[in-house]
Amino acid sequence: MAITNLDTPSPLIAPWYHAPRRSAAVMRVRSLPPVCCALLLACAHAPDGPLPGASDAWQQIAAPKRAPKLELHLWSGYAELAAWPALNALPFASKGHPPGLDVDVFVSASSSGAYQTLVTDSVLLRGTIIAELSHDHAAPSARGYVMQKGSDDLWSYAELDGRGMVLAEGALAACEGCHALAPSDHVFGLPRAP
Repeated sequence: MAITNLDTPSPLIAPWYHAPRRSAAVMRVRSLPPVCCALLLACAHAPDGPLPGASDAWQQIAAPKRAPKLELHLWSGYAELAAWPALNALPFASKGHPPGLDVDVFVSASSSGAYQTLVTDSVLLRGTIIAELSHDHAAPSARGYVMQKGSDDLWSYAELDGRGMVLAEGALAACEGCHALAPSDHVFGLPRAP
């Protein structure tokens, strides 16, 4: 059995725990071309025109047509609604409509009592009108929100300015989405004392 010197590895067989030996100078020279290429590409002038594979279809699209300006008109029941007494004793800050808006609530006489005593699963009469109007009608930010229950038991909505002029009306998605979460017939009711 021959004894080999472990300190001097054979040139043909590398020890199992080492990769073939290379000098640091060789490693530096071999890594230079990729680094140079990367630097040159980073400093190169960007090509003019669209990038390959990019779409320029956006240039062919015509400007969107503007929706026709809504002609303001007085909400049909505003004069009647303005004569109703407010159900709340004092104006309160609306939690469901724009913040900082102090409001009063008005409800048609046929449903006023039922509205004031709402409990879960209460159902209001067809034709019920509920309005939340800015307490200060003259303020530039004054708004009104009206909901009316139709003969099909569906609610329609209207957003009014401080003078009762219609800003939006109908089956308004934002109104429908929020009021669908209400505990009683799409209605939240008056604030309750803690």
